[in-house]
Amino acid sequence: MTALHAAKNDYLDPIRTHCEMLHGLAQGIDGVLVVSAYNVAGGKGTITHHRPGDIDGMVAAIAAHSDTSGTNVYVGLHLMRRGLLRGKRGTKEDVLAVLGLVADMDSDTGKTGKLPFEPSFTIETSPGNQQPVWIFDKPLTVAEAAPLAAALKRATGSDHGTADVDHVWRIPGTNNWPNRAKLERGRSPDPASVHYLQAWDGDLISVDAFRQALAPWASAPASEAKPVQLGELPDVNGITVSDKLAAMLAANDVGDRSDYAAAVVEKMAFYGHSAEEAASLFMSAPGNWFARYPNEAAAVRDFERMWGKDRARRDVWSQWMKVASDLTAMLLVSFANDNASGATQRREHAKKLTGHIKVALSGLLPPHVKDAPEEFAVDADAVERIVGGTFWDAKGSKLYMVNPGDQSLVLCSIADAKTFIKRSHGYPVDVEAAGSVLAQWLPIDPKTDPISAGIKQVSAIVHKHILDHLKYHNQRSSIEYRVDMFADTARVELLENRARVVLTHKRLTESRADGTEIVGDYKQHFPELDAVIEFIVAARFAGDRKKAYLWLLADSDWGKGFLLGVLRELGISVEMSVREIEAFFEGKPVGRSPTDFTRAFVLSVDEFKAVKSEIKQLQSTIPLAPKFQMTSEVEVFAKLFTSAEQVRSLVGEHGVEDQFANRFSLIEKSGSIEDRDIFSRDKDRYHRVVTAYVARELNCLIDTYIQLGRDSAQKRGRDVLDAFIGEHGIARSHGRVSEAGDDIAADFIAWVREREQRKSEVLFRKHAGSTYLPAAGALFSEYVKERVDPSERATISKKVGTILKSICPDRKGSAVHRIPERTRAIRLKLGL
Repeated sequence: MTALHAAKNDYLDPIRTHCEMLHGLAQGIDGVLVVSAYNVAGGKGTITHHRPGDIDGMVAAIAAHSDTSGTNVYVGLHLMRRGLLRGKRGTKEDVLAVLGLVADMDSDTGKTGKLPFEPSFTIETSPGNQQPVWIFDKPLTVAEAAPLAAALKRATGSDHGTADVDHVWRIPGTNNWPNRAKLERGRSPDPASVHYLQAWDGDLISVDAFRQALAPWASAPASEAKPVQLGELPDVNGITVSDKLAAMLAANDVGDRSDYAAAVVEKMAFYGHSAEEAASLFMSAPGNWFARYPNEAAAVRDFERMWGKDRARRDVWSQWMKVASDLTAMLLVSFANDNASGATQRREHAKKLTGHIKVALSGLLPPHVKDAPEEFAVDADAVERIVGGTFWDAKGSKLYMVNPGDQSLVLCSIADAKTFIKRSHGYPVDVEAAGSVLAQWLPIDPKTDPISAGIKQVSAIVHKHILDHLKYHNQRSSIEYRVDMFADTARVELLENRARVVLTHKRLTESRADGTEIVGDYKQHFPELDAVIEFIVAARFAGDRKKAYLWLLADSDWGKGFLLGVLRELGISVEMSVREIEAFFEGKPVGRSPTDFTRAFVLSVDEFKAVKSEIKQLQSTIPLAPKFQMTSEVEVFAKLFTSAEQVRSLVGEHGVEDQFANRFSLIEKSGSIEDRDIFSRDKDRYHRVVTAYVARELNCLIDTYIQLGRDSAQKRGRDVLDAFIGEHGIARSHGRVSEAGDDIAADFIAWVREREQRKSEVLFRKHAGSTYLPAAGALFSEYVKERVDPSERATISKKVGTILKSICPDRKGSAVHRIPERTRAIRLKLGL
């Protein structure tokens, strides 16, 4: 922790000290630190993203607002994922790593209490208001940190920001400008100085010890409010709103926007709006106070929290629940503690729903009829197919189900639900037969056909029970697609936060196109063909697809397009650009739907010019955000990149960056397919024959893997990928940047000596028989800019610490030496 300890030494520049601490903690994490600046007068604010190591950029971003009246600057104690949209702070879902926790102790609002554990350091944000900070000995995920944050809030009695792992905090050395709400509480209009009350000594808090100290507060008390679970939101245009509430919703420049949002929610509960009505009004608010939310998901989450917190709101929610059907109440009780999973859970739910339908149908019969007629029978298998193959999207008010015929995903509105369910899964009750039997016991009404009335009653009962079940138990907000190579039937798996549509494998179509001579000719042109075919199949079955990247570097006319055309003809390839891939991970809508990827074995990128670190995120899945559809996730398997020229950002002068060397294989080819006589005689037949051969080989290999069983197939896939990268790994021919450190170090020292001569500078210092180089880090940055290819600059700059240590006999790198005055420098090995 030398680098972290160094960060605490200079409290004359607290902003830089704080930034150095954060960047020291963030070393090795592939995310961004986010600086947020907001003016108390309102507006969008200024957001900047900083990669670990960009200390100067982050200090400059914070200091830029030091002279701006009314502007407060914040940074979180966490890293967000890379790829956030410009100007966006991100939400809890974007948090990559949590570095520690903070207690928001505000004496002017009474949010103070005892500390359960000695903090790493404490910041005073304004007179009497403190923020104790605990820096962890390892970064945590949101799932790991969130329970600790909630327990810390309960233990300290602090403000709600304590429990939010994505909360942003004030920075020592900046100003705290009061907003209107704080001025009304008696705060001075002059800004308070944010400063350290207790300095950090560089020590880290053991997560295990911290968790143990918070154990008494680990569980929420029964009285603690839970966020409300919203149902379908009504159209805001159909809700009657009082003039006062309308004015509150449309208000601008309200001061503390967090407090104001809570006041709006409380007022909606006071006026008797249901949770769904209030949420619809809240999400449609035109006032600029609503701009405090970075996106719709954050606004919904905060509304649910505030509505659940207030007892009056929970009473309104309870009143709404009382008007729900008896069936919904039964289902809430029946399934509350159902912890089964997968097929077992599906069968249990179907069994209970079948029983509920039977009970409800029996309720239509007169008291003297003890046994339900056979026409009232409920098909349990049909119920299980419905429960296991249908889910509800509340946001879009749509039902989704798998068509068992062509295994397509069908969506429909409530109005069409009965028809679509019946076509996809069959209906559990013969409503015509049951309605005809019921007609004999219905009151005589000359205006109504009794059989039609009976059918209507039976249909309404069955349909309502099915929809109530699907809306409550099968409601999901996102979707992912899988093809189970070992499954016999398609199904829907309901995971905790998403629905997984699982389809079965379909064999590739094999055309009859004989041509042994053509196949032999193509294998002469492309001897690695069979190995690449098994590489593709192995990637499809392997559980870990980290090594399933292949770069085909071939001359312009070699036939890259021909090979991609074969894969495209078989329907197993999705072709994309690097820019499209980057857009996926930035959450931008792209012209791709999940069905494009469902049965693809290969994601291909033709003629790519550059590669970024985001490419490694292609390892297993891609997130999709198609317009007007649910957010979804699809699997990717083999990744095929083709180009006619070297890609300098992948292979540089000093080799390949480790993150790519551990993933990419490389096959280099030369020549032209156009020069082959057999190809030039009949190109169309050549294509048909090769396509047929590849289809047969793929089907044969897939059958072999399936016969092995799931576990053995995964192992074979992993072994094949290991062997493939062992033979074709890109590092075999180009080496690794990490192994070129000594060469870079020697070149750096040579460059410094050249610069001494060229500029007549004295850069090296000799003292007591040793040679020292002060300001080595700054000089190395200049060396990289002047001497290193642009494609390698970022990679080599990250390794500055390792490279400078390799120059030193004690491998300490930059340290303070007496030469004779105290100077930060590196001590050189003899002979350099």
